[in-house]
Amino acid sequence: MWRLTPDGKEYKFNHYLHVEGDIGSLSDNHVYAIDQDCFGRIWIATFEGGINLLSDIDSDRFINIYNNFPNYPRGEGKRVRYILSDTLDRMFIATTEGLMICNPSESPEEMQFTVCRRYPGSKNSIGGNDVIHILKDSSGQIWLSTYGGGLSLIKGYSDNEVPIFVNYTTVNGLLDNIVLAAAEDIDKNIWISTEKGIMRFEPQQKIFTDYSLWSNSTPISYNEASVATDAKGTILLEG
Repeated sequence: MWRLTPDGKEYKFNHYLHVEGDIGSLSDNHVYAIDQDCFGRIWIATFEGGINLLSDIDSDRFINIYNNFPNYPRGEGKRVRYILSDTLDRMFIATTEGLMICNPSESPEEMQFTVCRRYPGSKNSIGGNDVIHILKDSSGQIWLSTYGGGLSLIKGYSDNEVPIFVNYTTVNGLLDNIVLAAAEDIDKNIWISTEKGIMRFEPQQKIFTDYSLWSNSTPISYNEASVATDAKGTILLEG
């Protein structure tokens, strides 16, 4: 992981690496996502070492699953693809074995983790366990891009704060159930990249529109969780 700090007209570079035998170093060098929580702390998602917390941005010492987080489910949570801070008391962690939720305001020693998994026959469970990307839209809704389970929307929470999902798949008009990323445009439509191309979803009308052959171009293969929106609202997808 690299950190760039403004230094006059230049930038100062700091490089963070996993050091074998040093449990306070970055837990793994395969960094998939970075986010900042409501308390200004930096969270890092790694694909082979779970999550890392950098509570002091001027430090090179990480809190991770090898030196803390005793309640972290290592079996489900070792491979993390994405991480998103939602509110003061809710953070989402996208893993290959389900969606995990924790309360970042709790101390690492006391932090509890809820794992949301797909249960066949349950329409309110997540669409797929392998979660690639998480989008929080302008209204605060959470959209999950999953590998093989389509697009999942958290429509609410049960009395014990477990998410209730609505899932959109090829049955509903989605081009492909392998969804790689999602972004919201200025009209509150959700743009989705899949392994078969791009689609636009209008949440109010629940209508999917296929843009996979726009401009008569050759089909493009898109990368996982590779999406950004610039200051003018233009959506950028890496492929």
